Amino acid sequence: MAERLTEYRASTLADILSAKKFIEAIVNSIDDPIIGLNMDRQILFINDEALSVVNLKREQVIRQSAEELSLKNDLLRRLIRELVTPSDQKEPLKIYADDKESYLKLLTFPL
Repeated sequence: MAERLTEYRASTLADILSAKKFIEAIVNSIDDPIIGLNMDRQILFINDEALSVVNLKREQVIRQSAEELSLKNDLLRRLIRELVTPSDQKEPLKIYADDKESYLKLLTFPL
């Protein structure tokens, strides 16, 4: 019985990890910057485009507090400020990344 339970746990964990990798592949294939936060505003996932825009490495941000990271990153600070106290005016943010000027519009989707 214990052996079957161990097999079940291992297969369930493998399924979860497989689904996680699948979702990460989808998120990374999107050309728009995407940052996913949990309820405590810790970064759960971030795609390559977002890493490029905020000029950070994945290992610097995953499971880190977005609010703490925003103390050292102007763009994250602006995004978190908008998340905490949303304004009525939804003007795009003008940023410079990869030696070019770009505009970002913040979209939030609470889950």
